[in-house]
Amino acid sequence: MPKNEYDKRVVLQNLFELCEEVGIKLRRLNKKSRTVGVSLRGNISIGGRKTYSVYMDRGSEIFRSCLIILRASEASREVFSVNSSRPTPLSGVRSNNKEYVRQISVWVSNLENKKNIQQSLFHNKRRDRLQQTIDSLNERFGDHTIRNAFLLYADKLTTVPNGYMADKYERTRLANESIGL
Repeated sequence: MPKNEYDKRVVLQNLFELCEEVGIKLRRLNKKSRTVGVSLRGNISIGGRKTYSVYMDRGSEIFRSCLIILRASEASREVFSVNSSRPTPLSGVRSNNKEYVRQISVWVSNLENKKNIQQSLFHNKRRDRLQQTIDSLNERFGDHTIRNAFLLYADKLTTVPNGYMADKYERTRLANESIGL
């Protein structure tokens, strides 16, 4: 984060954007993940990882998993205490206890190719088609053209290629833009 962030809503919006980025990269690689990890660092340090029985590749699923991990942490119970399972009830005011977040990390592991995963009996094909449509629109008109309403007034997250294999798509796109393709 560019500065110490005291606002819980801004932290969660950035966390959601990072989860969406991870989901986009998973779908571009035709992979799904079972293990999700998250870390918040600042004057507090909370996080962890959890392995699920189902595979996921959507940002919203990864975000929900991150919230479960953060709420499970003893320190996070005080920082991220909410009465419902939705992130929207969090107030947008500064925390009275002066806790801030400076770094947010989200990662996935335990990857598997989509074609090797057996689909659930209750698999929602309509949701898959919707996700493919959103991905194609975002591909055509720019990243994060279609966003979750939770991010309505949030700044767009900019991705910088970091050298890992999942960023091969971004490195190729940047290289093609620089030579005019």
